[in-house]
Amino acid sequence: MMSTASGTPSTPSRLAPSTLRAVLPALFLASSWTWVIGMWFPYYLTRDFGWVAWLVFAIPNVIGAASVGLILRPGTSRDPATWEPRSSVKLTTQHDIACMAFSVVTIAFQLYVVSFLIRSHISQLPIAAPMVSISTAVFAALVILFALLPWRASWWAAGFVWLASIGFAIASGLTSGDQAAFSLPPVDGIVGVTGDPYGLWKLAPAIVFGFLLCPYLDLTINRVRQDTPEPTGSIASVLGFGVFFLVMIGLTLGYAGRLINHNTISYYVVGHIALQAAFTSGVHLRALGRAGGYHKFDLSKPRDAEGRPTAVRQAKLRLFCFSFLFCFALFFGNAVLDLQQPRAGYDASRFWYDLIISSYGLVFPAYMYICVVPHPTLRAVRRKARVLLWAVTTLAATPLFFLGFIGFAEPQYGLIPIGVVLILVAPYVAGQWLPKRLVPVRSRAGQ
Repeated sequence: MMSTASGTPSTPSRLAPSTLRAVLPALFLASSWTWVIGMWFPYYLTRDFGWVAWLVFAIPNVIGAASVGLILRPGTSRDPATWEPRSSVKLTTQHDIACMAFSVVTIAFQLYVVSFLIRSHISQLPIAAPMVSISTAVFAALVILFALLPWRASWWAAGFVWLASIGFAIASGLTSGDQAAFSLPPVDGIVGVTGDPYGLWKLAPAIVFGFLLCPYLDLTINRVRQDTPEPTGSIASVLGFGVFFLVMIGLTLGYAGRLINHNTISYYVVGHIALQAAFTSGVHLRALGRAGGYHKFDLSKPRDAEGRPTAVRQAKLRLFCFSFLFCFALFFGNAVLDLQQPRAGYDASRFWYDLIISSYGLVFPAYMYICVVPHPTLRAVRRKARVLLWAVTTLAATPLFFLGFIGFAEPQYGLIPIGVVLILVAPYVAGQWLPKRLVPVRSRAGQ
């Protein structure tokens, strides 16, 4: 034990042990959040608007994801009497259907993108047909493996996945030949594709809105928050998203430049994307098996003391969800490559990618903002009324987001801020008209 100059023993620092305990959950957070958004969306953004678009993407992404661990509180009890106001368990229990929908869309998104990447890039190898089939089968096996791993084992698996991605990046650099394996995208994007040189700043409100709120519906992030006490949980969030995840999207910036400048991508980069997407899909499948929402529709199935489905039923649910989503996404991801371009310079795979990713800029963050955030005007409003307000507001904003983000002849980016403002003001405009919860009134005789 160290002592001070006055001879008084000093208290050993508790930061170092907490930081060491935070490394594995931090790696898990980084790998579970390294999606086909972080690994592919910056390519589209920097191609359209230049490398500064990566900053607009990365800053709210890191801040929003890290804030989950800093704002929500740990604890695994499902007893409402034990919940703190900012309890992670409270959020995932009261809004379990929304969290499960988030995971289902996320899994389908990973499978869709990986399927068209394998088809478009692995098919260029001399033995294309068997390699596409083998790569798809390996990807499916990895998803199932990650889904069935025990919870703590998945933390170690996340460390392996993250290190493997670093290895893929090194291998890509060693095998790049005369070309630079990684390079910065150009300063200016391809304005001919976007039609608006200032489109990035009009698109930014939806990017910020989505990345600041979507992480709160992520079951995998919430599970880490629930299982890691303080200060380990906060350290894991900052370390996971501010360091490990930032490295992953930094890799995306590098190979986005090569794709834009040379129209080539290393097979090792495709391997990195497939491995990270397999891990994300697997841990979300595992989270679906543990989530409590679906068993509300079939109470006859076996459940444990806390109301969650038993382990056997969890495994069956994961495999069923994966089988359904994999077959759908595999077919769809391959089919879009054969579809006609919606417009010049905008292929079908990009169209469906933008359509799916728009749910993370509209549907899910709007739910968080209207149904979860404690607005003064909505605190006494019935939950069903808040959900109805979310549904109506989302439907009203959908045409603005579609025309602004995708469009017909070209995207009308100026409509996107209008859609975001519509969502932001909805609770304050409609809150006073929505039905309120009934508050029991105590009689004078009982006082």
